[in-house]
Amino acid sequence: MEFNKSSIPNDISIKLEKQRHMILSPNNAEKVLKTIIAGTSFALLKLILKNYDSKAIIFKTPDDNFLLGAKFEYKNSDWNYTWSFYEDDFKNIESFIFDPDKDEFDSYHKYAKHHYGMVFERSVMIQLFSTVIQCIKDWLINEANNHDTANLSLDGVFEATAKKNTDESITLCLRFVASDWLLF
Repeated sequence: MEFNKSSIPNDISIKLEKQRHMILSPNNAEKVLKTIIAGTSFALLKLILKNYDSKAIIFKTPDDNFLLGAKFEYKNSDWNYTWSFYEDDFKNIESFIFDPDKDEFDSYHKYAKHHYGMVFERSVMIQLFSTVIQCIKDWLINEANNHDTANLSLDGVFEATAKKNTDESITLCLRFVASDWLLF
């Protein structure tokens, strides 16, 4: 299902208003999601260019629970860029917790301002990003529980899947799709 046709943009808006007393139009959910992905991509590039070692950025809830991570990893003479909903995928790599106040993470601010005229305070950005990621994760899990599989995409941005396993657990996968929208 296409991200903007799913209930997720509306879910984000409702959750932000109820739990965080923030207002975000469902029409702006895609902009925030693109800011998360583009900001992460540029921040990781900035981090690996310091010494060409593998690096990861981790997103956590405000109460410090793992949500999602992205990493540039050098393996077998090649760089791999992957995203994962599983904390174990980041155990053997230098990881940075998303913190919009640190210089390494200025790409989020720059991307949001340049492309959408959006400016966020630190606490707002952490709450906003964690809510968007949590809503996507919840939607995938709920859909997989109800239909055994779930597919979610934003054209030219990402593809996500969720599959219910025979033991009733859910396997989640997120794949970044490079596109021209990412350019500054």
